[in-house]
Amino acid sequence: DGNKRWAEQRGMESHSGHDAGLHALVGVMGLCAKWGIKVATFFLFSSENWRRPTAEIDFVMWRFQKMLVDELDNFMRQGIRISTIGDTALLSDSLQQVLEHTKEATQSNTRSHVIFAISYSGQDDITKACQSIAMKVKDGIIDPKDITKSLIEQQLETKITAT
Repeated sequence: DGNKRWAEQRGMESHSGHDAGLHALVGVMGLCAKWGIKVATFFLFSSENWRRPTAEIDFVMWRFQKMLVDELDNFMRQGIRISTIGDTALLSDSLQQVLEHTKEATQSNTRSHVIFAISYSGQDDITKACQSIAMKVKDGIIDPKDITKSLIEQQLETKITAT
């Protein structure tokens, strides 16, 4: 939404805002590595964004994929590790492949861990965590009195921020 508003305020097409947003993102990622920020999560595409026009979604996804390919060498040089949270199965096969390649290539980088939230919903994450815990209780793996804040955190996708 912010990229689109930024472009509209300047009398530009929404794709110009998305381009500017990705350019700014790459710059901020570099600063995270330079300044020693160990973990940063960037919300790139919420689950609600799928309601946007198809042409806009396609452009955003194509541009994101291009950025990953173009910037991989920089991520390696800067020591940036890439991870994702969210339902990436909704992405195109080609974008899923590029994301997987990027994550695998950068997994040993330690200067800064950048997490892209893509098609991520916090409410869905909490729901899935509760369902997982409920199944463990049902199966007798854990006792309901053993459900703690820590146990819930361990079931969330966002647990990767601790690594």
